[in-house]
Amino acid sequence: NCRVKERRSFFAQWGPFLPSFTRQLRKAMFHKRNEEVKNERDIEEEVSEYMDLLQKDAKEIGAHLAEQGHADVGEKFVAHKIDGRLLPFITTDALIRMGVNIVGDQLTIVEEIERIRVMSRAIKSNKPIWTGEEFRQGPCRNKLPFHFPCCCCVGPTEKYELTGIKVSIKHVLYRVNWIGACCGYREIKDNIDLSQIADIDYLAESPGCCSCDVGRSILQITDKKTNTYLMHLKEEQAASVSVIIQTAVEENTLREARGIPKGRAPGMA
Repeated sequence: NCRVKERRSFFAQWGPFLPSFTRQLRKAMFHKRNEEVKNERDIEEEVSEYMDLLQKDAKEIGAHLAEQGHADVGEKFVAHKIDGRLLPFITTDALIRMGVNIVGDQLTIVEEIERIRVMSRAIKSNKPIWTGEEFRQGPCRNKLPFHFPCCCCVGPTEKYELTGIKVSIKHVLYRVNWIGACCGYREIKDNIDLSQIADIDYLAESPGCCSCDVGRSILQITDKKTNTYLMHLKEEQAASVSVIIQTAVEENTLREARGIPKGRAPGMA
């Protein structure tokens, strides 16, 4: 009876405030999420704007500079045929040779071009070189769906992506393994920096003529901390994908040796 009275007393005292508190909490969470979405959209719009700028010709670049209050500089860009492709290569010395002698204009334009240079590297480095997905073998030489006859319990396949700076493996973690997706799952994305990859191996399996299996292969990526990541591919894919990843790793190593920073724009993951 005492406990019941204590509970009633608690709800009598704090009950009227709970709905208001809940509404405020939801409002705060909603506001935070809106801010995150807004920031993501701002970054996407900025990247899109710079991508468009890199595609413009000299006259359009001149018009863009005029809109920014540098009409005289824009005329010099047009006269020297500086289009969007050449913007990332503009330096202070180049501006001086073009006749842009006002220090304030030089600093403003160089700062803007540095952002263009960063965005250009980010766009190029984050552009997918190769994409693929997990190969799942079904019964009867893959004539039937994977996990037949319980196909409804199967979650999404793993997704693979290679860019100039990383390998991404997106996979799922089931709550209950043997039931699969029926009880829900979480999607997890592993990003492996190319500079951290130590070894790439693959195992290819060729079935016999009487086997119910088809060819498949497993690509294993090992990083410098001895963590391993697996990619399940078709038999004929393993060798070519291994070469593609190894080539990307070597190119990334050469870029780092030349002192070229990784292409990652502000706010980009």
